[in-house]
Amino acid sequence: MVQLLYIIFTKSKMKLILFIIICFLFVAACQTSDQKQVDNSNIQAIDTADNQPKTSFKNEHNAQNSLDWHGTYTGKILLTSEPPIQVELELELDLDGDYELELFKDQQTKTEAKGQILWSSDGQTITLSGWKDGNNQFFVAENYLIQLDQNGNKLDYQLNKVFDED
Repeated sequence: MVQLLYIIFTKSKMKLILFIIICFLFVAACQTSDQKQVDNSNIQAIDTADNQPKTSFKNEHNAQNSLDWHGTYTGKILLTSEPPIQVELELELDLDGDYELELFKDQQTKTEAKGQILWSSDGQTITLSGWKDGNNQFFVAENYLIQLDQNGNKLDYQLNKVFDED
């Protein structure tokens, strides 16, 4: 075998260089590294008592930073002095966090309220500042808002997100 290779490669130095390069690449490709780097940045600590992620992970994702909450919502809400009323609520995604609320009391009467969206510390509920005629707190969910009472309990009034038909 060695003699055959010697005869082949002595006739052409170019074949010898090519053979050496192929051998080098083959050896380099077959080697395994004992020191593999492991990225531990995405590994979450698990509380072994209930097999749930620890609190630091739970607080990382909330409605404010994980949901597409801005847009227009419609539905009925409860006011302080009246029965449930049809409304349209627009939540704007800007630096000020503005909202615009239109209340339709009947076919001819429409009132408006404007103000800022104030997020709770846990990022799950909003309060509409500047609107005083009713419960102005809402739980934010995927594509809908649920009106909350003064104590933060969910009421049976929900606003559904309106999607454009483009």
